[in-house]
Amino acid sequence: MIDTLLSVTNLTGQEFIILVVIVLMAGVVRGFSGFACGLLFAVPTTMGVLIGQRLFTETLAPYYRPFCLILLISLALVGLVRTQIA
Repeated sequence: MIDTLLSVTNLTGQEFIILVVIVLMAGVVRGFSGFACGLLFAVPTTMGVLIGQRLFTETLAPYYRPFCLILLISLALVGLVRTQIA
């Protein structure tokens, strides 16, 4: 299983161990609820990384920048609106 995780994440063994230690330390520092929340978000994050590796190809590269800029500006505007309403 570790070999599969290493091949999917493109991490070396040492990098993977450091990542695991950081995640476990974050769970200890924030308590179990924070650790459980991190595990909950680990699944969609992993799926996003795997889907992103498949979809982001060189042929679609010209569309990445406009899409990301529009997404970033939209999220910023939503944040500004929320701060004005709250």
